[in-house]
Parts: sequence; structure tokens; C-alpha cells
Amino acid sequence: MRVFSFQPTCEAPRPGAGAPSRHLRRAPALPFAAPRIVALILLLACHLVAGASPASAQWPGEIRGRIVDSLTGRGVPGALVSLSEMGLQVTADGSGRFHLRGLEPGRHRIVIQGLGYQEREVVLEVGNGRVTDLLLEITPDALALPELRVQGEQGEVSAAYRIGRQEVIASGARSVGDLLERIPGVVVRSEGPAGRQVAIIRGATGSAVLVLLDGVPLNDPITGEVDLSELPASTVGGVTVLPGARSARYGGRAEGGVVLIRTAEPQERYAGRAWSGALGRWGLGGEGRHQVGGLSVTGVASYDRMDGGFDYVQPLDLGGLPDRRENSDVRQGSVQLGVGGAVWGGESRALASYQTLARGLPGKSFSPSPQARQELHRGRASLTWARDLPQSLLRIVMHGAAQEAHFSDPLPPLGLPYDDRTRLYSAGFSTELTRRISAGLVEGWGGGFDQRLQRIEGASLNVEAPRSRMEVGAFGRVRLRLGGWLERGTLSLTGRMDRDGAGGSWYGSHEVSLSFPAGPIRLHVANRSAFSPPTLGDQYFREGVGVRPNPDLRAERIPSEWEVSVSAALVPGPMSVSFGGAVFIGDVRDMIVWAPDFRFVWSPVNEDVSRSGMEGWGEIRLPGMGLRMRGTWSHARMTYDRPGLEDVQVIYRPRSSGALHAGWEGSGSSLTLETHYVGARNPVPAQVNELPGFWTTHLSVHRRWVVGGWRVRTALRIDRLLDRTDEMIFGFPEPGRAFLLEFGIGPAPTEAPGAGN
Repeated sequence: MRVFSFQPTCEAPRPGAGAPSRHLRRAPALPFAAPRIVALILLLACHLVAGASPASAQWPGEIRGRIVDSLTGRGVPGALVSLSEMGLQVTADGSGRFHLRGLEPGRHRIVIQGLGYQEREVVLEVGNGRVTDLLLEITPDALALPELRVQGEQGEVSAAYRIGRQEVIASGARSVGDLLERIPGVVVRSEGPAGRQVAIIRGATGSAVLVLLDGVPLNDPITGEVDLSELPASTVGGVTVLPGARSARYGGRAEGGVVLIRTAEPQERYAGRAWSGALGRWGLGGEGRHQVGGLSVTGVASYDRMDGGFDYVQPLDLGGLPDRRENSDVRQGSVQLGVGGAVWGGESRALASYQTLARGLPGKSFSPSPQARQELHRGRASLTWARDLPQSLLRIVMHGAAQEAHFSDPLPPLGLPYDDRTRLYSAGFSTELTRRISAGLVEGWGGGFDQRLQRIEGASLNVEAPRSRMEVGAFGRVRLRLGGWLERGTLSLTGRMDRDGAGGSWYGSHEVSLSFPAGPIRLHVANRSAFSPPTLGDQYFREGVGVRPNPDLRAERIPSEWEVSVSAALVPGPMSVSFGGAVFIGDVRDMIVWAPDFRFVWSPVNEDVSRSGMEGWGEIRLPGMGLRMRGTWSHARMTYDRPGLEDVQVIYRPRSSGALHAGWEGSGSSLTLETHYVGARNPVPAQVNELPGFWTTHLSVHRRWVVGGWRVRTALRIDRLLDRTDEMIFGFPEPGRAFLLEFGIGPAPTEAPGAGN
């Protein structure tokens, strides 16, 4: 494995100069131990403190920005933006834009209020004689926190977890899978640094977690899963996770939860990024926005490459000998174009994207596949139109996709050579109408319909498999106002029917949710049901050596899940404190589990599973000092409901997981230290060979400044800072400590007239 060494130096600023220069000199290679860590700490210190410029004349500054809905990305017209300390107040225009002028340089506290939205307060730095551009998100019925937020989705009364665009940029994440690791209750099943990533929520299988991109489902019809490593983080504008049984609103596969991904909408005229790091990783990215009449044209593109090879030591039970991970490279490129504007009295947005992926499939360390490869080509397009009237919202989405996946291995470690190509074509349509009522028992009602047609061509399924499937679903919902001591509470009732396109069966699901505030505390109680049909791969996968499908599988079902959650926000003096948690119980009937029989032939079977658990989070912020601290914890008990296995956790479902986060943000600089915990896992359906839990620690530092007419951003991220090599799944080794250095550039904000430098 390549060893990197840095020797940082700091150069003092010269009077009259702008941003000082920074130097990194390559030093002789050192063992990556204490000397290396000391060098890194010095590098970070220089990165943060360098760049102070001498005092200059004070000139008024300005704040220019846009207020948008955090879930839809649409502007919030009429939002009120207040700067109480100066007595300033402006109202956003029809697209959510606002402008504050004549501000003294320094830190200012701004309050954003919108009808039907949670009030948000931000503290920001106004530059001397400069315009500060902002994109501010506010959430309906939400409790807002920085970066990771707990909120209520529009029309929902239960909690959700969300990652905003700013955290996506600051994280240095390569994929959506890297982002989800920081959300309570979510475990990402990873197959090494360049392998597949699948989300597990509350212990549910990956095929029972529904993933939507701008409202369009991404779950593969053959596996039912979504490989999150195929979704570049650079194209993501935000991620919202709704844990628990959600089929009443979203349909099949929303059994463990729903992941809502919103594509990025660039706010800069143009900006570029470049990055490089360990394991031979490097990449380029760019985005831009241009106004053509009343239309906004946007574009995002990126290319990411990683060699992925590294040296490691095999586990002792495999010999404990040195080895090297080969055939683990990945090349990924994507481009996305969007056009949005006012059409037919509403707002529309058309998106088109193309993605290509090529990577090695190295196999497990004890059974390597030196020549196995995967290639993927995928194109997507969607058209969304929404009209928001004073009392109603109508939303229509049309979408289509085409992809070709190629898997090959001329010399596999087991079985026969294969060279399979699978083509998938899909088209869909959905519509939703929501009506708000200002008085009376009924607060609002809504409903929707969605339909999706899929066509599958390929050799990975046997001859009995259907080559097309039609999925249809419809739902209705009503929200009621309560009286008495629950006067400020809301009761929501939702029902849905779905037709499974493969088996032709109909499934019903429900949700009853109660939400009410008690001072600074908000309480949610919900009862839900959900289902997840068997996948084509489970039922009709082409039989091979040691593998056999099962066409008689039944759908997974959660007949009744209870959830009680609470959230609160307090502001004691100069700090703000937020916390929340949830307790849930809801057994899974006929969970589909792949397991071997007495002849060691792997095949999927239906298993009844007992499921219960809890999630918790808390955050403390000290805005005056720029400090924030956050912790999350989750515990999910998923055990087989049959004699002899009542206390055996389902394979590779850690009971406990959590994270600790500490951050500091100053003028143009920020530093974040976070650590993640993955609990013990059972690699087999028995109380043997348990893999111990482990912690991983990550460090990132960012610096932003203006050089001439350019805004420059640099970031350094170090994963597995303490060089831990524990892996989530046995046989997929991890490389330990790895770094990523990123450089971004874009046009600087326009200066105020007559402003000095």
C-alpha cells in the first residue's frame, strides 16, 4: 500500500497582501504512525489559521438569497426574512428570493418564517463590502438542526432524518451510501471501498427499503435492492430518510423505510471541483446555472476514478498471511441536465441524466475473483409539474429509464464461467392532489395514483420468469384537527392498495398517526403496516452451482407496527439544545432470507421475524463560539421467531449502531470530527462466529476564502483516522486510514459599489 507523508509549513501574511500562500512539501516517507499523525495535525492547524488579512476600511455588506422548501426544492413565496437587531425585514418574492442591503460587516442573526413552515434561525458572517449569496431551506412542520435535521415531511406527522446540500458538499462522500451512514437506524452493508452499498433500515432487508430519486423509484426489479455506490454524492441536493413501515404512502418495498433523494440544483453560474486521495482516487466535477428567458437551465457533471488496490493481512482463521486486494478498481461518470420554469400556471422541471460505471468484482478475500467485471450504462428522464394554489397542491410526475448491466467472469472461483447482459426499460406516471382547509374538523385531505411498467431482457433469469411487470397503486389521506387537551394536535389517516406486477396479488396497507405539541416538546404516535413482494431474482434467478431460486416465496409483511417518537428544541441562554427519540415494535411475517440447506445449497426461504428497537439523538449548539456536538444511537432487535432461534439475530443485522459528531466553524474555516459504531453481527443464522462491533473515526477540515474574483474552497478528509481495518461483512477487507483532498473554485460574490478590498 502506498504511504503518503506531508510536511506542512505556515507562511505569515505580508502587509497589503491578499490571501497568503500555502505550501506543502513532500518529505521522505515515514511509517504512518505517530510522526505521521503529528504532521497531519500541523497541516490542519496551518490550513485553519493561515489566511488572516490585515484590517481594512469598513464598508456595508449585503445578503442576497433564496428561500426554498427543503423537500421539494421549490421557492417559498412570501417568506419573511428578519434581522431584528437592525430592525430590517423583507418579504421573499414569488420565487423565494430576497435581498438585504446596508449591513455592517460581522456576524448577524437572521430569522426566516414561512406560512406552514418551521421557523428557522441562522447566524452568518457578512463580509466587508461584499455580497453574501445564500440558499436557505425551511421545512414544513419541522424541527430544524444544522446539517442533520429531524423534520416532518409535508403531509406526514412523524419524524424524518435529513441531510442537506451543504453537508453533502462538506462530507467528501463519494456516494449516497457514504452519506447515509450518519443517520440513526441506518446501516450500510458495504463490500469494500469500491464495492456495492445497500441500506438496511431497522434491520429490514435491502429489498425492503424503498429508494426514490425525485419521486422516481430506483429499486432493481431483479434484486429489489438499490446499489447506493452507483449514485454519486456530487449530484445530490439532499437526502431524507423516513424509517419504519411506510407502504400506506409509498407502496411496496417501503417496509423498513424510505430514502428520498433530491437531485442538486446548482445555484452558482458555474463552479468546478477536483479531488485526489488514497487508493489511487481522483476526480473532476462541475456545475452551472444559466437563465434563458423565464427558464433556468442547470447542469451537473462528474468523473470519479479509484484504483482500489491495497495490501492487507488475512484474518487468523484464514492463515493470517499478507495479501493484496486486486481487481477492485472503479470508474464512474455522470452528467445531468435540467430545465425548469413557470408553465401552465405552475412550476415544471425536466431532468435528464446519463451514468456509466465500470468496476472489478474482487470477490471475498478467501475466494477472490481476479477477472470478474461489471459494466453499467443507465439513462433516466423525468418531467415534474406542480401547481401550488392558496388551498391546494397538484403534482404530476412522468418518468422513464433504460439501463444495460453486464456481468462477466471467464474464470470464477466456483461454478461455471458467465457472461450475462440484462436490459431494463421502465416508464411510469404518478399524480397527487393535496387540499388544505382553513377551518373545521378536517384540516386537509389528499390522494394519489401511481403506475409503473417494466420490461426485463436478459439471461440472468430462468425461462419461467415474467419478462414484464405492471405495478399499480392508489392512496388516500385525511388530516383531522383535534379538540380538548389535544387542541393543537393533528390526526392523520392514510390507506392504500397496491397490485404486485409479478404475482398479480393485491395488498392493502394503512397508517394512523397522531401528533401534538406540549410546550417545546412534540410527541408522535403511529400505527402502520407494510409489505415487500418477492423479487424476480428470489423467485426466478437462473439456477447455478450451490444456488437455487424459490418460485413459491410469499411477500414480506408487517401487519402492525407501533411507533412512539418525541422531539424537542430548547434555547437556554446562548446555547440551543435539541433531542429526540423513537421506540418501535412490529414483527415481520415471511421475511425472505437466503440461507443454505443441509446440502449447503443456498436458496431463499420465508421466515417469521420478531422486530423491535429504539433510536435516539441529541445536539448541543453554541452559536457564539461556532461549536456543535451531536450524538445518535439505535438498537434494532431482529430475531428468528421459531424454536431454538428465538434469540438469534438475523444474518448481518447489527443490533446496535451509533455516531458521535463534534464540529467547529469560524470565519471561513470549519473542522469536524466524527466517529461511527457498528455493533456485533452474526455471519450465519446461529449463535456462533459472531463478528465483534467496531468504531471508525473520521476527520475533515475545510477552508474558504476569496482570491481576486474567485471563491476558493479546499477540504481535507481522513477516513478511519486511527487506521482501523474492521469490515462490515466478513471477507470484504477494508484498507484502514485513507485521505481525500479536494479543491473547489467558482466566481466570487459581486462587490458592493465602491467597496474596498
